[in-house]
Amino acid sequence: MIKKTYRSKHYLSLNVVIETEGGERISCSFTGGLSTPVRVTGSYRTTDERIHRALEKHPWFNVEYFLQNTIVRDRPIQKEPEKKPEIKKEPSGDGRVSEAVSAQEAREELNKTYGVPFSKLRNTDQIIAKADELGIKYPKWLKE
Repeated sequence: MIKKTYRSKHYLSLNVVIETEGGERISCSFTGGLSTPVRVTGSYRTTDERIHRALEKHPWFNVEYFLQNTIVRDRPIQKEPEKKPEIKKEPSGDGRVSEAVSAQEAREELNKTYGVPFSKLRNTDQIIAKADELGIKYPKWLKE
């Protein structure tokens, strides 16, 4: 797989209409240009070799835009599926005592030790409810 990046020489955005070898007309939009704090012209990136050939045969090549970068990979990168953390649920009632002295420490402990996602621990009430469910006591933080 070859990924090529083309950059406009002068324009923040540029639209180039190309015709591929099969007669297909494709519009290539050079975008992403910035005028401040430093001027950066627009760019176009593709892995389609038909488009590479057509862009490099176009009369504006090396006049209005140029080939900035080429990346060659022997094989496509395969993304590994994201692994969701397992929630380690342990039976409640064994009276585990935590050394946490604040809601933030309790939240981090529940996440790291017990695998509870932070999205389930957004406020103090949720932290206390999850700790009760897991049978964890916080004597240094919660004064009962």
